[in-house]
Amino acid sequence: MEFNLTEDQRAIQDMTREFAAAEHAPHAARWDEEKIFPIEALRVAAALGLAGIYIQEDVGRATQAARSRPCSGSTAMPLGLHESSRGPMPA
Repeated sequence: MEFNLTEDQRAIQDMTREFAAAEHAPHAARWDEEKIFPIEALRVAAALGLAGIYIQEDVGRATQAARSRPCSGSTAMPLGLHESSRGPMPA
């Protein structure tokens, strides 16, 4: 089994890492201390296509019924940014 990233996946990883380092890291401590939810920064992330976690249904993506239930985007968004910058997920 091969776990190397494709060229496209590496480009997404690099872009995500650069975005997080430039737009989130410099402000993260202040946002935490002041209890700020950085909606504008998250809108920029969304414009870059980083606003969701994309998982195939056959490996655990929620069905439409499960996605219709309320959930916290404040957890999913930062988790998605963090995880997508880390590299391939082991099987």
